[in-house]
Amino acid sequence: MALRDAVEAGKAVKLDEMSETQHEVEAWIAAVTGKPFDKPFAEHLHDGSVLCELMNVIEPGSIKKINTSKLAFKQMENVSNFTRAMKKLGVRETDCFDTIDLFEAHDIAKVLQSLESLGGVVQKLGKYKGPQLGVVVKDATKREFTAEQLAKTAAETAGSKLTAGSSAT
Repeated sequence: MALRDAVEAGKAVKLDEMSETQHEVEAWIAAVTGKPFDKPFAEHLHDGSVLCELMNVIEPGSIKKINTSKLAFKQMENVSNFTRAMKKLGVRETDCFDTIDLFEAHDIAKVLQSLESLGGVVQKLGKYKGPQLGVVVKDATKREFTAEQLAKTAAETAGSKLTAGSSAT
């Protein structure tokens, strides 16, 4: 129980630290969907319908059917459809939250981070011209070195203890 309590306390601290991010995400979702938050963050997004509407504004037609049922599995299907559409749009798998993170409010900080990542990917793609969130996601800068540059660096560090590891100590 102590470990579980420590993990939950850590999540609470992380979520508290992200309060400004939460306000930014709420404002962005409200601006894009035209639906202001009338409940707490997790409650407002719980059934996934607002997220599906968000995705359909950003990428029209990306979620074909938004379930309006009160059945848990239909609501979870909405959330899953949203995360699937995020991945298809280009949000990395590791940046996406799991359905249970939102549906059972297990890790709202992860949900916030995922939505922030989505905002960055949307800006990078440049297709959606509406309200923006987060920082533009950039591709890695590829560096190429000539054989001459690599040989020079290797020669300069050949006798160095920095490259010798623990065997030099």
